[in-house]
Amino acid sequence: MATHVHDSARPSAVVCDRTALEPGEAQMSRLLELTIKPFVPFVRHIWRRLPVALRQTRPARRIGTFFYDHYVRGTYRDQTHYTWFLRNIAQLRLLTEVVSAHPRGQPLRIASIGCSVGAELYSTLWLLRRYHPWLQVVARGIDTSANVIEVARKGVYRLRTPSPQGGTLELNGAKVLTTVPNALNDIMDMTPEGDFRIKDWIREGVSWTVADATDPGLAAIIGPQDVVIACNVLGPMDDAIAEACLRGLVKLIVPGGTLVLDGIDLDLKSRVTQSLGLKPMTRYLEEIHTADPTKGDWPWTRWSHEPIDYQRADWHYRYATVFGVASSDERRQENAIDRPDAVLAVDAPVLAVSMSNTDSSTPAGIAR
Repeated sequence: MATHVHDSARPSAVVCDRTALEPGEAQMSRLLELTIKPFVPFVRHIWRRLPVALRQTRPARRIGTFFYDHYVRGTYRDQTHYTWFLRNIAQLRLLTEVVSAHPRGQPLRIASIGCSVGAELYSTLWLLRRYHPWLQVVARGIDTSANVIEVARKGVYRLRTPSPQGGTLELNGAKVLTTVPNALNDIMDMTPEGDFRIKDWIREGVSWTVADATDPGLAAIIGPQDVVIACNVLGPMDDAIAEACLRGLVKLIVPGGTLVLDGIDLDLKSRVTQSLGLKPMTRYLEEIHTADPTKGDWPWTRWSHEPIDYQRADWHYRYATVFGVASSDERRQENAIDRPDAVLAVDAPVLAVSMSNTDSSTPAGIAR
C-alpha cells in the first residue's frame, strides 16, 4: 500500500485546473492566485492554531477548499511505501461484513493494488481467516517495486529499517508496526533475531506479483477478482492516468464484487464512481474517514482527508471508501449497503476490541 508522508507540507505550486474557465476568467484566477500565494505560509500558520470547531464552520471550509485546490492539490505526487498493519480497522470491518455474504465453497479472490510491503493485505487476511474461516481466500499483492514485493513475500518486518525494507509507521517519535496492539501477537511471531514474521496460516496461499496498476494488460496477468483494494496508490498519479487506472481496476472486479478505494482525489473519485454505477457503502463512514492519523492536516497536505460535508449532493461517493459493483442479483448487494439494521455474520468481539483500542499512545511493536 503506497502512501505519502512528509515531516512538513509546504505548498509551493499553483495547481488549480483552469480548463473549464473562459480565457478572461482563467487570467483573473491566475492573477488572484499569484496575489495570494506569498501569504500562504502565514494563513497555514494561523489555520493550524484555530479551534477545531471554527475550522469546521462552512466559511472556514470554503477557505480551506480554496487553498487546497489552488496551492496543495498537485503537490508531493510521489509514490512511497510507508504503511503499517491494521491501518484502518473500521474499513477492514466493513469489508469483512460485506464479503461474509460470499457464497460458500467458492474462492474469494482478493487483489491488493500497490501493496507495498504487504501490511494491508496481510491485515485483511488475518481478519478474514480468523473470523470467517469458511471463506476460501485466494489473495494476490501487486506492486511495481520488486524490492517491496520480496519483503511482502518473506513476511518479515523490522522496526529500525526504511519502509521498502520492511519498516513501517513512525508515530509520535516511535517506530511501530500497528496502532492496534491487541492483534499483533495473533498476526506475527518474533524471530530469534528480534524481527516480526507473519504467521504461516495468514501467509498461506498468497502470491505476490511485480506489475503496474496502469498496465492495460493487468487483467491478463491477475485475472478476475471478487475484491480489489486500491488504497493510497492513485493519489500521486496525474488525474488522467488515475482515472484510466481506476476504470481499469473496476473492470477486474466480477459483478457483485467489491472495490476498496482510498487516497485518491475526491473530485475524481466522486465523478468516476458515479459514472461507473458503483454503490457507495457508508456504514462506519466517519470512523473510516478519521482512522488514519497521518491524514489529518487538511487542507495543507495533499493526502489529508477533507472534513465530511453531508450537505454535498455527492457525499456518499465522495467520502465512501468501499463500493459495490453492480450485479444481476441486486438484493444481495443492497443488504450490504446503507442499512443500519442489517448486521451481517461477523464475529464481533475482537472487532469491538480493535475498534476501541486504536489509541496511538499505546502502539504495538515499538522502537524509539
